[in-house]
Amino acid sequence: MSRPPIFTPAFCNILLADLMIRTCTFMLIALVPLYVLDRGYSATVAGLTTTLYTGAALVVRPFSGRLVDLRGRFTIMLAGSIVYCLATGCYLFTIPIWLLLIVRALQGVGFSFNGTALMTMATDVIPESRMSEGIGYLGLSQTLAQAFAPGLALVIKNAYGYRVAFVVLCVFAVLNFVARFPLGAIERRTTARDAGTNVPQDAVIGTPPDDSDAAEATMSHAWWQHLVDRDALRPAVLMFLVMLAVTAVITFLVAYAVGRGIANPAGFFTAAAVAVAVARLTVGRLQARFGVKWVVGPGLLLLTAGLSVIWLAAGLLPLLGAAVLYGLGLGAVQPALNSLAVLGTTRRTRGVANSTFFMSMDLAQAVGGVSLGSLAAVVGMGPIFGVCAAATALAFVVFAAMRPGKTWPVVASGLSSAR
Repeated sequence: MSRPPIFTPAFCNILLADLMIRTCTFMLIALVPLYVLDRGYSATVAGLTTTLYTGAALVVRPFSGRLVDLRGRFTIMLAGSIVYCLATGCYLFTIPIWLLLIVRALQGVGFSFNGTALMTMATDVIPESRMSEGIGYLGLSQTLAQAFAPGLALVIKNAYGYRVAFVVLCVFAVLNFVARFPLGAIERRTTARDAGTNVPQDAVIGTPPDDSDAAEATMSHAWWQHLVDRDALRPAVLMFLVMLAVTAVITFLVAYAVGRGIANPAGFFTAAAVAVAVARLTVGRLQARFGVKWVVGPGLLLLTAGLSVIWLAAGLLPLLGAAVLYGLGLGAVQPALNSLAVLGTTRRTRGVANSTFFMSMDLAQAVGGVSLGSLAAVVGMGPIFGVCAAATALAFVVFAAMRPGKTWPVVASGLSSAR
């Protein structure tokens, strides 16, 4: 049987829109702290620009998922893009530092709403039997932007100054906004398609609707159950443990490698990015053929091995080997767990499921930097990679011990039925 296509016009449009906002985001990550420092403020204030951005995104993340399900993907996506675009335009003016910090927080809000809505729309157009593969392809836009956007921002800033760099940023923000408009028609077509099927939108994937499901759907729930999807909690918890390790690598690897006398440790991130891309291009097909357990399980073991090698690496070559293991593991685990979070719930609650999954990632980054930094101050930087290896090993044990839920057999086999 021929497999349903992933690269439809709708999915390509989503890829383009995601690439625009990812490019803008990574350019800002490189520019804004330097801009604050060059204006004479302290490193603490410069770091606060990133903290407020991620903190604001974390705070509004559960509400973004709920609004996506209630108001529609396109409406919330467009609102987030407008906030993000207007906030980016403020950098064209010399504004007080307190206002710049507010602008940075607003960008976090806009990014959170935009990202949750876009990912939810992507899961609507990706064939369910190829969900992990499609999410992996979508993740390549982040990998690509992370590879070239910071360097592009610094090249423009060094050649022409901050003002021109911020103008280029505004161009990307406007392109991100404009790229959203065709997605409204995509949402209308998806809604019409679902309305024309015999399977109700609130049916559980792979499970025929029954009276008990209908009764459950009409029950009142606690307020938090409208903001956090219970079916997405299991993959979200696993992703939290994985993101603790990612936070350690992003925050401490360069300093740790330099302290051990390893030259050019930045090559780790290049090698890891290539490995992530390779994994995301291949693991979706492996999951469709062998099931999610043969993707997530080996992926967590690869992460554990990579983090262990980082801890023990005494030269550049072992560090690059660790980067390959780490990148392959991360590239396999993230889209597979994301697909579990989405396919384990209903179509009408996919926004909350996505926000639950991404909230675990935001939370891991928020608490990971502080907690791991405090630990490093006591035991040194090396052992924190051992601790993170233990965290991913724990994730493997938890995953292996998980009991299938009512949707788990269909999702785990990679054969979920498209609707």
